Amino acid sequence: MDDRKTIIEIVEGDIRNRNVTIPLIDYEKIVKKNAWKKDLYRSYYSFDETFSKHVSDNQSVKGFDGLIYLDNIIIDIDKGDIDDSSFQGYVMDCISQLLDKGLMAEDINVWFSGSGYHLKLKNVFGFQPSKELNTKLKYTMEKHFDFGDS
Repeated sequence: MDDRKTIIEIVEGDIRNRNVTIPLIDYEKIVKKNAWKKDLYRSYYSFDETFSKHVSDNQSVKGFDGLIYLDNIIIDIDKGDIDDSSFQGYVMDCISQLLDKGLMAEDINVWFSGSGYHLKLKNVFGFQPSKELNTKLKYTMEKHFDFGDS
């Protein structure tokens, strides 16, 4: 994937500040600029060069029908009903399952999400840009993992 050509949506500060698009390659600069200052969100996927025009014309990301790209896979593990004393063990078990399936430790990045953990994986399945990428990812994750929301 060429980060210079793919586009993401970002939200700075309030979640109502939607429909701002930037090249994925510029995202790290925005992250550094906002570090510890305000909330920052980005779209899970990145999109082809027609995305910015779609958002500008429609004032929404909804209904975009171009190519979807994936740079990382995020598995969201929320505490839910798991008691505090068992939760970290549960997260370690999830990571062990990833390693048992052949992922390398360097392909997994773990961080606290506020109510649980996020496991950030490289595009270990080798997903290629597609208009149906979100559906392919969903079915792949459901087939291989029975934990987390991805």
